Amino acid sequence: MKEIVYFSYTGTSEKIAKAFSSHLNCSMVGIKPVRSRSYLEWLILSFIPKLGVKILHENIDGDEIILCFPKWTFNCPPITSFIKSGNLKGKRVFMVVACGGWRAESYTAKYAELIEKHRGFVVGWKILRRKYVDEILRSNELFEEVENAFSAAKGD
Repeated sequence: MKEIVYFSYTGTSEKIAKAFSSHLNCSMVGIKPVRSRSYLEWLILSFIPKLGVKILHENIDGDEIILCFPKWTFNCPPITSFIKSGNLKGKRVFMVVACGGWRAESYTAKYAELIEKHRGFVVGWKILRRKYVDEILRSNELFEEVENAFSAAKGD
């Protein structure tokens, strides 16, 4: 069973998660920090690699997870906490990372390593430039890429 898990500060990652949920007819689980923070606070925290924050989320029941989140400077603390909590153990994960800046490939690779370290299995990832998100979501290519990645991981 597929499930969408996301964290969104500006709404972009939530928009991506909703598109996947609608297209694939699967449930969404939002990751919510226990404490709300200003943009400046999040910016400062994003400079501290591997830092987590206290979060709330529902149980993750799916065995195939589409994890949507933003690319922040070096770290997205709510996502880091979620991964470190062990929620992805034994699950296949496809990451969709929304970004507007630089070094998104190395950032995403570090998250893939963190997921694998906590016993999840990364089947792929896609980095979406924020300015092209609407255009990409109107196409079926991204959805097909994710479906193909999960099928390949299962050996279909």
